[in-house]
Amino acid sequence: MTTWYSTAFTSDGINRSSLDDAKHLAPAAVDGGRVAYKRAYVDISGIGTLINSTEVRFFTIKSGDRPISLYLTCDGSFAADWTLDIGLWDSGENHNGIELRRNMFKDNEALHVAVNRTEILARALFSVTDENRGLAAWEMVDILGTVGGVTYGSNPKEDWELVGFLVNLETPGVGGKLLVEMYYLPEGG
Repeated sequence: MTTWYSTAFTSDGINRSSLDDAKHLAPAAVDGGRVAYKRAYVDISGIGTLINSTEVRFFTIKSGDRPISLYLTCDGSFAADWTLDIGLWDSGENHNGIELRRNMFKDNEALHVAVNRTEILARALFSVTDENRGLAAWEMVDILGTVGGVTYGSNPKEDWELVGFLVNLETPGVGGKLLVEMYYLPEGG
């Protein structure tokens, strides 16, 4: 499995396969009042052939952050049968943590079709409704359960990462450009 990093983890966005030591942790969100905003852009169109199960680590969030909106933009230049799952991973020590829930926010988004700032939180596996809107990330994970069946019961106060998981069950193909944006209420904010 190959891991690619967005501009939140690399200084120039060109060396997408390794971490920039100066940006070991994703930068803090741009806070304005109480609502915060994060964005991550990754261009994996010129790297050669992608293989099944490629991950793209977009950015770090706190387990207590409360997602309000999550948007996906894709240029549609991926090979025809590539799809994208978006979920949460534990950050780990070097942005190599384990999967919490791979398809929590998006399941099987077709990447050969261009999408422009499409809200995916409302169409998530989690299925944000009026009853559970504004829950913290750890509460969302608790409702679905993690891959290992772990539930938290309270905020574990951990760093988690929003991760895209590129899936193709048929053939390797070429990549494209992805942009993910999140509006959220920061933990403790």
